[in-house]
Amino acid sequence: MIDARRWQRPAVFDWLQKIGGIDDAEMYRTFNCGLGMTLCVASGDADRALAILAAQGETVTLIGEIGSGDRGVVITG
Repeated sequence: MIDARRWQRPAVFDWLQKIGGIDDAEMYRTFNCGLGMTLCVASGDADRALAILAAQGETVTLIGEIGSGDRGVVITG
């Protein structure tokens, strides 16, 4: 599950969605919507990974979690 409330989506994506008549699912499937890069780590390693990346000057945000269930991505927010 990805929580879209966890990062600031640049206004250009709102503009693109409106002008192109693109639905939410297609926006997230096609565009990064401001995320740039993601990294998946085991939940027990999350705090350490966040600390290492922050120490290197990266802007880091925990945006969700991986769980069991049907294949696919669930985006909330």
